[in-house]
Amino acid sequence: MSDAHTHPITLGAAHQAAIDHLEAETLSLEQSAVQAVQAGTVVAHLSSIGRAQSTHVDAQASAIGQADGQDVHLKLGVLGRARAARATISRSVAGMVQADQAQLEEGTIVGLLLAGHVNGNVRPILDLRGVLVLGLVIGLVLKLARPNAKKTP
Repeated sequence: MSDAHTHPITLGAAHQAAIDHLEAETLSLEQSAVQAVQAGTVVAHLSSIGRAQSTHVDAQASAIGQADGQDVHLKLGVLGRARAARATISRSVAGMVQADQAQLEEGTIVGLLLAGHVNGNVRPILDLRGVLVLGLVIGLVLKLARPNAKKTP
């Protein structure tokens, strides 16, 4: 474990490490925990990342709080939020996925999905239509619950 908070490196690997922040062109994590990562490419296995800002994120059996990048790939993992041009989620759980193209493979659960194009046989808990319908229903219920509400000038 390192006491430094920022580690700028060109090509790096962390094995069984706990680090606050890593910056690298290419970064490989194995059984590691990192609070924040900025890299061109991040490959993680059995690791935990708080926030990943990377062109390419490829994680397997890992947990990521937030992933921002062009390509985000997760297999057998947990993801809080992904924002990507292309997201591929396989046999994982994701809170929110926001992507131009989303590939959701068998066994994937997504809380909220916002995507221009979706491939896969996975039903999100809430999609854009579901959010709109839910908003309309809540609005109508609130309106009906207070039909004679007085307006104050």
